[in-house]
Amino acid sequence: MVTLAYWVGENFGAPPLEQVLYHLQFGLNGLVDTDVALIHSFIQTCLVWPVSLAMLIVIIDTAMALFLSQNHQHYFLAKIAGALNIHFIKVVYWVIGHRAPAYVLVAAFIYFSMQFSMLAFIHHQFGDDYFSAHYVYPEKVEIRAIAPKNLV
Repeated sequence: MVTLAYWVGENFGAPPLEQVLYHLQFGLNGLVDTDVALIHSFIQTCLVWPVSLAMLIVIIDTAMALFLSQNHQHYFLAKIAGALNIHFIKVVYWVIGHRAPAYVLVAAFIYFSMQFSMLAFIHHQFGDDYFSAHYVYPEKVEIRAIAPKNLV
């Protein structure tokens, strides 16, 4: 979610949520004429980097779990974790396991909301509509030319 908001901001500026939702209607048909570099940057930014970061966090979490629960002599990752301070490892393991997912989710939602102006989108959906308040139906308007000109 964060990398998608970052990628859209880097490539398209700061589009409002209405514009993003409009372009999502096209689905994969909208990608037919898309620049290949844009697709590659999307894959790298929104797929490769998040998956790599998630795998790194899982490896770190596994190393700490093995060190704390098993004899760290048998596992290479646990030996690496054992080189650190035991109190530090316990604190980091507890934060990763208990608090970090919730904090990251809240921070991602806040960043996503700010990037796509979600509060403005919600306000426009439920707030006063300028156009419906000031719209004049064309069939109810009489137009008379004051001094008609012949263009022929």
